[in-house]
Amino acid sequence: MTILFLMIKGRIKKIQNYIFGRHENFSLEQRLLLSALLMGIFMGLFGVLTNYFSTNSLIAVLIPFLLAILAFILYYFVRFKQFFKPLSIITSVLGILGISIIWVYDGGINGPNTMVAFTILVLALVIVSNKLKIFILVYFILINIFILLIQIYKPELIVGYTSQLARWIDYLVCLIYSSVFIFLIIHFIHKHYTIEKQRAEENEYKIQQKNNELEKLNSDKDQFLQILAHDLKNPFSSIMGFSDLLLKNVHKYDINRIEKQLLLLNKATHNTFNLLEDLLLWSKAQSGKLPIEAKNIMLSKIFSEIINNSKAQADEKNISINYLETENINVFADSNMLKTILRNLVSNAIKFTNENGHINIYTEKKQKSVIIIVSDDGVGIDENKLPNLWNFTYSISTNGTANEKGTGLGLLLCKDFVEKHGGKIWVESELGKGSNFKFTIPIFND
Repeated sequence: MTILFLMIKGRIKKIQNYIFGRHENFSLEQRLLLSALLMGIFMGLFGVLTNYFSTNSLIAVLIPFLLAILAFILYYFVRFKQFFKPLSIITSVLGILGISIIWVYDGGINGPNTMVAFTILVLALVIVSNKLKIFILVYFILINIFILLIQIYKPELIVGYTSQLARWIDYLVCLIYSSVFIFLIIHFIHKHYTIEKQRAEENEYKIQQKNNELEKLNSDKDQFLQILAHDLKNPFSSIMGFSDLLLKNVHKYDINRIEKQLLLLNKATHNTFNLLEDLLLWSKAQSGKLPIEAKNIMLSKIFSEIINNSKAQADEKNISINYLETENINVFADSNMLKTILRNLVSNAIKFTNENGHINIYTEKKQKSVIIIVSDDGVGIDENKLPNLWNFTYSISTNGTANEKGTGLGLLLCKDFVEKHGGKIWVESELGKGSNFKFTIPIFND
């Protein structure tokens, strides 16, 4: 029974939307005009019948018929052609004029058309633009003054009723018409107001949410800039310190000591350059100026290149890097971005792995993607730090097991680049037992 009721309700809703137009596509004024035109069609045809029996005037019968036809034409253009603004003023002017003519040929002051005239005035003031409301009001007053003067000075032009019963029926019909029409106007206005109020509240909530997000983003960026300034200050302080020391003692130090200072200076310079390079890549990714150029890539070749490039860094701590190949897998990815992801993860693994440690790279093939894992047996990550690992406000560079410096932006770049490929990145780690960094990349499909 409930399902049947819902089906009937849904069908009625569809019919209603077809006749009056959907809220999303039609404004309050358009829906009111459509309602008025539909009632105009109905009342015009009904007026033909009532005026035929209540008056002796052919004009009183003809005018409602012509108005019904006009209302149908206007309804078609408003509902199906979305032609509204010109027709709203045309409908208002002709409606007021038509009821005034009917007033003369349908009992005059003794008839009920005054209440209908005020109903049409209310509708006209609702559907026309603000600039035209004064015009409609003045036009309505002048037209009614004119027909009242006809009643006073030319009473013989007023067509009376054939009987008191005819007058009573005419009053009853106009009373029902006016009451229903006023009800529809108030109903539509109230419904529209409720909908707009709800939308306004939703928009206000969304704006407030956006403001909160912007405030948090600005706060986070301020904090990030402070962190970045700190990370830049340290290597530059080292560079300045080493260079000042060399300048002061260039003639005092022997070649071995100078070489040692230059090596430290060179290392600090490279760390600073890496930080600036990562920062540039990250800012490009954030601003959308780093487009993804995906193509068919063989993973084994990428892994071999990354392992070879990371060998010198790994050899300093006697760390072995192994690719545990199970099958050849081709992925659909941007080569440079994929290399950046792997380079950062492998470099991170070397940084936090003790001497004589092991790093393994392997894959898990899924239906539409492949999971790439960079696993190490290093120091691991504290469980409390895991939630903030991908938050740029916590991207403070932590020294490695051999006091290595990092940029602090590597994992942020990895996250951005993985998400650009429609994948996700996560980490499984236990303090003192190493870490497994995992991310997904789509498989290449012919």
